[in-house]
Amino acid sequence: MILTTHRLTLRPLHRSDVMPITAALDDISVSRWLLRVPSPYRPSDAHSFIRGVLSEKRAVWAICPKGQSPVGVIGLHGAFGYWLARGAWGHGYMTEAGRAVAAHHFSHSEDALRSDYFEGNSGSRGVLHKLGFRETGESETVTPVATGAPIRMIHMRLSRGMWQTPDNTPA
Repeated sequence: MILTTHRLTLRPLHRSDVMPITAALDDISVSRWLLRVPSPYRPSDAHSFIRGVLSEKRAVWAICPKGQSPVGVIGLHGAFGYWLARGAWGHGYMTEAGRAVAAHHFSHSEDALRSDYFEGNSGSRGVLHKLGFRETGESETVTPVATGAPIRMIHMRLSRGMWQTPDNTPA
């Protein structure tokens, strides 16, 4: 399924996405905020990721500014998760993509979405708050593969009722 917004196309991953995904996730500025992503990140890691998404038919989309290669990934596999290449930060892409994915989810389900962010990741925290997610009051200490350093992970939740606010009208 393809989702579109004013500036973005959210499309299924393709095997040809290996190089843009590898380039983005081989940047420790990106991978440090992801639990299971190794550093360095190799093309074989991207192949495995894409193969898993395609074989399990996960609800995962490549985030593509109109006419461009993927600059990130967003999905609903187990939780609402996402990442963007460092060069795509600060353009509002993740909020725009997040609104499209949340709208898609809530058009088919009453189930709340859950997401997490690592303490100190103000960008991710900001995106989740803009989408209407609220902290659950729970957190845990985890160790991301890329850094090997324990960090606190804050749990967030977005119910359909929280989504249906004027600030979260899908783009």
